[in-house]
Amino acid sequence: MTYIEKQKKTMAMLKFKQRQSENNSEQILNALDDLARPVSSAEIKQHIHQKDLEKAKEDAEDADVTSDKISEYISKNSKTMDLRTIQRWLTKFVQSGLVENKYNKYSLSESGKRHLRFREFARSYGLIALNNIMNCYFPTIYTVDQNLKKLVEIFGTYVVYCLIEASRLIMSNKTNNEEQWHSSYFGDASNFKNGKFKERKFVDSWIKDVLNPWHMLNLFLVSISNPRKSTRSMKNKAIEEDEETILQEYSKQYEGFDLSKISGVPIDSILPSNKKENNKIAYSTALDLLYSSIAETLNSSHSLKALMQNKQLYHFFKIKYQYNENYPLYDLDTDKIEQLKNSLNNQYPSYYRCLRKTDDYFYRK
Repeated sequence: MTYIEKQKKTMAMLKFKQRQSENNSEQILNALDDLARPVSSAEIKQHIHQKDLEKAKEDAEDADVTSDKISEYISKNSKTMDLRTIQRWLTKFVQSGLVENKYNKYSLSESGKRHLRFREFARSYGLIALNNIMNCYFPTIYTVDQNLKKLVEIFGTYVVYCLIEASRLIMSNKTNNEEQWHSSYFGDASNFKNGKFKERKFVDSWIKDVLNPWHMLNLFLVSISNPRKSTRSMKNKAIEEDEETILQEYSKQYEGFDLSKISGVPIDSILPSNKKENNKIAYSTALDLLYSSIAETLNSSHSLKALMQNKQLYHFFKIKYQYNENYPLYDLDTDKIEQLKNSLNNQYPSYYRCLRKTDDYFYRK
């Protein structure tokens, strides 16, 4: 079995584990949103089960399960929650006002629809903010120590940026001068009372959804695992250039690109032809490295390799694309982990000493 085949099988199993661990409440709310009509608890169960069957079939194909085993694989990997669990969650949703119950038929209330919309808003905001900042960072021009220092600064900036935005969403009044009130996610004036956003509870939950730990983990791993090869090999590549100069040169690929031209258009309809373009660039951003790793495990007909033939389309895709495979793209051995801890201690000694108290508390003998 080749490395790629092993990766496919592993990814398929991890997809299944992800579905198993997905929050039951989220599955039920998503089902009600998909169905978009009053339905019984049995219909919700059937819808969730059908989606799991479809996903299990896709995973079986990705894992190259033989035809005589595919039915067994799907049956084993498509188990969903039982009816009683669904009914318990529906009762909670009705009590909280997210779901309406009429004649034992359930549907999302206006509050429930707004809840899902704000969740989408938070996740999209967090994803695009993180992707944008990681697309301005070039791990391959730095050593491991330098990359660790950069990641502390980048992730710290990103998290604080999101915390500031959460505070702004909660505290600001509607004055027509505030940026967020012009977003469709806030709706019309009926969603405000005395200038305050009356659905504050949704804004309070915004910060819980804006950060994606798995995406951050994979960007951390891909950055740490792709440092500068050696100073000698980079002598003729102007490694002494500052990152801002490199970024300016890199960004010229996308100058004048209007995202609205392809926003909402099916990817398949705008895939580039087989015509080769010169896509070679001197440096790769952390986001480039991440999606190059993802492309290795994707079916060739839908992989990023095809998208990368068109620089502008690829740029749009990598900023907007949200993958769901909750698995690490790289493995760090014990020596590498120890090296990273030592580097963190050397660069941020006072913070590291404080953080070590946590380990002393949990792992003391």
